[in-house]
Amino acid sequence: MKSWDLLAGVSAVAAFAVALPAVAQNVSISVPSMPMEQALKEIERQSGQHIDYDPDAVKGLKSVAVTGAKDENDAIEKAIAGTRLVLINDKGTLTVISFIIVMAHRDEAETSLLVRDASTSSRSGASLREQARNTTVISSKLMEDQQAQSVTDALRDAGGVIPNFATVQGGTSYSVRGFGSTGLTNGLSSSVGNSSIAGASQPVAGLERVEILKGPDALLNGSYSLGGTINLVTKKPTADPLLNASLEYGSYQTRKGTVDASDALSDDGRISGRLILSGSDADHNMQNYRGDQNYLVAPSLRYKDEKTDAILSGQIYQQDTGVNPYTYMYKGQIVPARTQPIGPADTGFTAKDKEVTYSVEHKAADWLTVVSRGQYQKQDLGFGLYAPFSVLAPTTLLINNGHDEQRNQTWSLDDYARLKFDTFFINHNVNIGYSYVQTHDDALDASKSSFFPFSLTTGVVKPMPSIDEMSYSLDYNEQAFYFQDIMTWGPAHFIGGVRQNWYDTSSHIYGQRPSTSQNSASSSVPSFGAVYDVTDDLSLFANYALGFIPNFSLDYTKNRLPDITSKNLEGGLKLSMLNQKLELVASVFRLQQSNVLIADPAHPGYYLANDGQESKGVDLDLRGTILPGWTVVSTFTYSKFDQMNIKAGAYVAGQPRVKYSLYTSYTQPVGEDLKLTLSGGLYGNSSSYLNTKGTEKTPDAKQFDVNVIGAYKSWQLNVGIKNLFDRRNYGVSTVDSYLPIMEPRTWRATLSYKFF
Repeated sequence: MKSWDLLAGVSAVAAFAVALPAVAQNVSISVPSMPMEQALKEIERQSGQHIDYDPDAVKGLKSVAVTGAKDENDAIEKAIAGTRLVLINDKGTLTVISFIIVMAHRDEAETSLLVRDASTSSRSGASLREQARNTTVISSKLMEDQQAQSVTDALRDAGGVIPNFATVQGGTSYSVRGFGSTGLTNGLSSSVGNSSIAGASQPVAGLERVEILKGPDALLNGSYSLGGTINLVTKKPTADPLLNASLEYGSYQTRKGTVDASDALSDDGRISGRLILSGSDADHNMQNYRGDQNYLVAPSLRYKDEKTDAILSGQIYQQDTGVNPYTYMYKGQIVPARTQPIGPADTGFTAKDKEVTYSVEHKAADWLTVVSRGQYQKQDLGFGLYAPFSVLAPTTLLINNGHDEQRNQTWSLDDYARLKFDTFFINHNVNIGYSYVQTHDDALDASKSSFFPFSLTTGVVKPMPSIDEMSYSLDYNEQAFYFQDIMTWGPAHFIGGVRQNWYDTSSHIYGQRPSTSQNSASSSVPSFGAVYDVTDDLSLFANYALGFIPNFSLDYTKNRLPDITSKNLEGGLKLSMLNQKLELVASVFRLQQSNVLIADPAHPGYYLANDGQESKGVDLDLRGTILPGWTVVSTFTYSKFDQMNIKAGAYVAGQPRVKYSLYTSYTQPVGEDLKLTLSGGLYGNSSSYLNTKGTEKTPDAKQFDVNVIGAYKSWQLNVGIKNLFDRRNYGVSTVDSYLPIMEPRTWRATLSYKFF
């Protein structure tokens, strides 16, 4: 075919495509009165114009008869006349929604296992399907059905996330795809550099969702999260009346009570408020240490209309945790677990947290949205240390007996503008912003802390030393300007972004050898991505980014160790099935870290920059509804970890190659007012190395949970059994002196009542 013939053919097709809307608009549209959803589909058929609508908004409504409408806009306006529905025409895209969308309503994460809307950490406002990354969202509905007791419980449903039960005294940190992760609260950095995820000790009663942002795009949220970021999103006020109360009782005399109330505070429903109260305690844990206690008070206010959404919220919560049940390994053999405490009664972990958060989003124009959000957090941590430091003999441990406290204050700010405009045939979604994080830490220690041999058969428990001196103070500042552009050309979306970071730290170490240091660093972190919509139900995505973590630690010669850099690659697909009721996300990834910081065994207080490490693997996530009443949430991650640039035979410690979960539930109506739900979940991971030599391993872990839920009118009873087959499981660890013991068979019963 000649080029002129080809050009003529293309021109004819283009002219025909341009003419189609004009032809469609000349068609007279008539539709009799019928259920609203059917009427919209009929208007769509007659006009040839696709119409988006909220199925919940049109449910139960009947359309007004339409006669001789001149186009689809006129037909829709006539069909919805007198209802609570409104039509939005955004550059030819027609969407029918409920007018009450301008007021606050419950997020889908509170009512559904499958969440599709945008994550709070994404500044673009794009849905999860449109983002060039693998993101897992754990909804509060899923946490409620599974009777999750903590963030750690909830993260069992997240592929690639491994909890590290950091010490005997409690506190939990996490790795994502083999690399350590800090965290966000409502999209804001908190407690930067802290070993525990910000808010990880928070009771789950206040959480709307937990987002796991895997891969490179997590780097747009700051440093210290090379493999991904965990974002905890708190519940927001709703203008829909809500009053729920629940009581729970279970193994080890666990008791829990929760009240969740929300309602409109103004006649027009634009102002709403919410209050969540929760408290729980337990008599003891499986190893007869003191039981956990959690308390939460979370008030919030919200103003929402068609242009502005402003939220002011506060949280006060406290967690008191006894010693994590544990045992140890001696010459490659796991020592049988003890059932009596080692150490004083006040051994354990305490976290007290106060937070104030604000968020304001305003649509200044069709093309411009401005957002400002900030948070103040004050956290007090206490550690009663009676920890095994090393194993001396089959029944003898070297114990570290001490008492530490940490006081942290963090201010976070994030301001940005979202601009939408077109250049020729390309649509742009641009985000330009500035973020700032300031953290101040004070650490206090007991000067009488000691190490001593302890015989498990004849040893005498020593009292816990009291706090009597300041150990160190640390100030950390991070600020950044960032830019991201999502460019859309037909079915293709291209993402390009850069984050320019500046870091400043100052520290003062007290004691016999006081010292003061100040450090600064800067970095430019680029990221790229692409999404291609193959069909309405299938899209392909890929991304790439460089990462950076400033390293202010010193080696024995007082020289600063090299900064940490990373390369992140990911590609995959997102597939909607069964009329978008079931979602599959599958990806392959590869992450490389330049060097790993480890303590210098020959010079306490100093560090070494060990060789880097690499993680590569496959990540699968499937969740949604298979058949009416039958839901599934399933994850599978396979990762291969390697130490880089060193001789063969070195291993990465504390990282299982395989992690998986399979949760499924089936709901069956029984009569008019009664529903029964039966669910089961299988969770597990493969074995992992305890050291880089590969000489010792933590065994693989797996457990099976079941829940039976009966709902009668406003009442609901949820009875669950965890670890049904009472399998002995151990958590991951990186030392042979401490193997966390996971829960045995336990049961819980939750009775709840929905007043509204």
